[in-house]
Amino acid sequence: TFINNSKQLVKSFDYTFLEPWLKTGLLTSNNAKWRTRRRLITPAFHDTQLLHNFMLIFNEQSCIFARRLGECIRIGEKGKAFDMFPYISSCTLDIIAETAMGEHVDAQSSEGKNAFVTATGR
Repeated sequence: TFINNSKQLVKSFDYTFLEPWLKTGLLTSNNAKWRTRRRLITPAFHDTQLLHNFMLIFNEQSCIFARRLGECIRIGEKGKAFDMFPYISSCTLDIIAETAMGEHVDAQSSEGKNAFVTATGR
């Protein structure tokens, strides 16, 4: 099968561009390291209640993200580009903190006044 075939676990050259940023995590690792990490996280994806709770968090945070983008577009100059990175990173932080650690960081709602966001150099 695909999972048991070690030849399939060698990532393409394209993944080397991600390594400086992601190091050798689940996405970029090969063979034995990938198998070990996959075995650690697989049980979490078989808990349907946990996945349902994650979807609720994704939905809530995505609605906040969409509302903030809508406000930015509404008040911005028509046709002018704007930097989406702060919006995306705040949403990502809220989702990861709540799903992985159960913490409500409220990075999107704090408008840059969140201590954690400030400390991590958003």
